[in-house]
Amino acid sequence: MAIIRLKTMENGIAKKMAMLDLDVVNGTKEKLVHSLYHIKRIVGASDGSATLPAELNYFSIKTGANDDDGRPTTYADINMDSAGMISQGYYFWGQNIRVVALPDKDDETPFIKGIDKNNLQKFFVNDIGKILCDGVVSIEVADKPLVRLAPLISFPSMVGIDIPSIQGDGSFANASFRNVGEVRPIDLWLENNITFKFKVNFFGTPKKVYQSFRLGFFIDGILYRPRA
Repeated sequence: MAIIRLKTMENGIAKKMAMLDLDVVNGTKEKLVHSLYHIKRIVGASDGSATLPAELNYFSIKTGANDDDGRPTTYADINMDSAGMISQGYYFWGQNIRVVALPDKDDETPFIKGIDKNNLQKFFVNDIGKILCDGVVSIEVADKPLVRLAPLISFPSMVGIDIPSIQGDGSFANASFRNVGEVRPIDLWLENNITFKFKVNFFGTPKKVYQSFRLGFFIDGILYRPRA
């Protein structure tokens, strides 16, 4: 997880946090480091017949609802108790956005043995590389624009796997797409059922997806919630 700030230059957020911190001292609320996350399954096809959707909507469903692939979600996919909003009595100051690309959960074959060289190249260079090097993230709060940033690779992941050369031929297998740089700080304040929209758009010619994989976003920050 990225470094969490304790103070903000956004005056409105600072005032609300000061009031909530008093509730923490009084024992009526808890203050936690927290991340909202939503990890979507992107369906691919080895013959190149599957393409990346032009728009992906994140955090727009609650845990247990069906996602874009028609499958019911669990807490392994998303941790939203309400669709597109924070539940009543909760407050969240989102500070950093992270993006992760993960293998498909359906693939139980050992990673290196299950993908031959050609498919591996398509997976990393086309499916992951091209997608991370594209994409526009936009966030709206109460239907008002807050953030619009691109490309996806500019958002750090803070996680990753480093495989030096799984083919041993010194070719593309030595290349890597690393998005582990500085964080992209934001000031996203959510409270009392204020809705927010988190969209990722891909423009231009639809991109082919050869291997199914998962694309997820994390919003790291501080959560205030009623003390149980």
